[in-house]
Amino acid sequence: MGFNNPYFLNYVSTTFLLGCHVVQLSLYAYRRSKHHLPTSDGWLQGFLQFMRDATRIPIVRLVVYALPLTVLWFCANYFFAIALSMTNIASSMSLEQSTTIFVFILSVPLLGEKVTILKLLGVGICIMGVVYIAIGDQLADDKASFAEGSALLGDALVIASAISAATYMTVYTKLLRNLPLAIPAVNALLGCIGIWNTLLFWPGLIILSVLGYEDYSMLSWEIAAVIVISALAAFAFNYFLNYGMILTSPLVMRVVIVLGVPCSFVVNAFLYGLGVFGWSSVMRITGGALIIAGFALFTLNATIEQHDEDFYETEDEDDDEPVIE
Repeated sequence: MGFNNPYFLNYVSTTFLLGCHVVQLSLYAYRRSKHHLPTSDGWLQGFLQFMRDATRIPIVRLVVYALPLTVLWFCANYFFAIALSMTNIASSMSLEQSTTIFVFILSVPLLGEKVTILKLLGVGICIMGVVYIAIGDQLADDKASFAEGSALLGDALVIASAISAATYMTVYTKLLRNLPLAIPAVNALLGCIGIWNTLLFWPGLIILSVLGYEDYSMLSWEIAAVIVISALAAFAFNYFLNYGMILTSPLVMRVVIVLGVPCSFVVNAFLYGLGVFGWSSVMRITGGALIIAGFALFTLNATIEQHDEDFYETEDEDDDEPVIE
């Protein structure tokens, strides 16, 4: 069941972000029913006000902000999908983890991310772990060397994808962090990204088909069902990822994503009976252990920072208490 059309798949997957408007409308309808407001009493006006309250950004400005984020989103996913056909999976996996580095670099000036030894060690150890796993994959499958196309161009596209993804994550968090209504804010911005994607990128479907770069003749009901299920899964993943970036930070979410690499290895070992002997398995297990260690360092750093914040808040409260003589 071959259907190698990355532009089409990326377009459909991103279009599913329009579902955020359904979630938003459901939240607003629940809010109106909770406050016993008439269904015909300024429904549209109230909904727009609800959107403004959630994002603290006028609707027109929110739509404008969503435009560059849409381009970054689409480029990050499309560049990586193309790169997979030009270079081997091991190289792509290793280079994609540079997203974590770019997120760290951008988060310092844009989000005021604190640079600590534990964070630097955590990022470095996680990326080292991914490199170990990628080498293990390469040793396990010598046939996965290089696909057709330029490997150098494929590596460049992965780097471009990483930069686009890192820029999206930091700018998105800069816009929406510290909002009182986090879920409606996520719905509003992701919904606008879905609209821009639908309006901007549909001509590419026709152009690439005419030029012969993508072929939709193999599309069937079975393939369509798989595409819809994959798009729904991607929608859920991206929704919780974007929500998590507001609650924590883009850097923390990137480390959580990296943590999925050893998890996927464990699942594959369980499903396909991969052995634990041989250099490939040793490299994979070592890489998984390094990633878990890096995540542990991040968790320890977050615990220390939270403890310091609580300590200083307690000291401030003690200073504010009146002295009774």
